[in-house]
Amino acid sequence: SEAQLPMQVEGQDIVLLKEEVEIFSQDIPGWCVVNEGSLTIAIDLEITEELKREGMAREVVKRIQTYRKSHNFEIVDHIRITMEPLQEVKDAVEDFKDYICSQVLCDEWIWDDKGTDVLDFDDFKLNIEISKI
Repeated sequence: SEAQLPMQVEGQDIVLLKEEVEIFSQDIPGWCVVNEGSLTIAIDLEITEELKREGMAREVVKRIQTYRKSHNFEIVDHIRITMEPLQEVKDAVEDFKDYICSQVLCDEWIWDDKGTDVLDFDDFKLNIEISKI
């Protein structure tokens, strides 16, 4: 019992046999494709704006947690954050504010560039002030 695929081409019934078909894989730009046996998986590698903002939100949490530790805050200390309103960071914080605030115990967030400390990101720095409430 050979593998067969009946189909219609230009109104004519034909049957394709397995040995008449050549199957090959090819990279798709922006995708990662992996084959193992008869299984093929393709993953879209495009970084959407939402993923960028989520990544930025996680970076904000990481840096605030580092700040808390280096300034001897207690784990249970609730804080007020005053942060410079750099647009790409502000967009990420606004989209993921509940997550960020729950992670760092922030009860009040103020957008202002008057902060006296600096958070150092890979490509930029932000003025910030973090205080216990």
